[in-house]
Amino acid sequence: MKTLLPIYPVYANKILAGTKKVEFRKKFTPSSNFVMFVTSPVEKAVGEFTARSFMVAEPEFLWERFSDCGGISFEDFNAYFYGVRRGVAYLIDEVTPYDTLRPLSYYGLSEQPSGYIDVVA
Repeated sequence: MKTLLPIYPVYANKILAGTKKVEFRKKFTPSSNFVMFVTSPVEKAVGEFTARSFMVAEPEFLWERFSDCGGISFEDFNAYFYGVRRGVAYLIDEVTPYDTLRPLSYYGLSEQPSGYIDVVA
């Protein structure tokens, strides 16, 4: 089982390029295997990554610890975590791009999820 992770194109591209080593999220899911589903305009799964570990903490601490490898600006980070008391940093390990992009129907879905969803990949 893997977790489908909706992600903006800019961040998926950075993960695939190896320049983003941490994925920040507002909510925790107990998964270490993620399918990157790129949001509009792509709207397809582009690859997978495994997280070697994670950290749950206040956003300020996550920024201090991972800003150098998070692949996000301070402004965008603060906007994303606005009003959130605790966030999650998934430390990216292995990244596997797909040779062929996969539509949601590949996973038996017809609508893009607004959050995490477990899928068979």
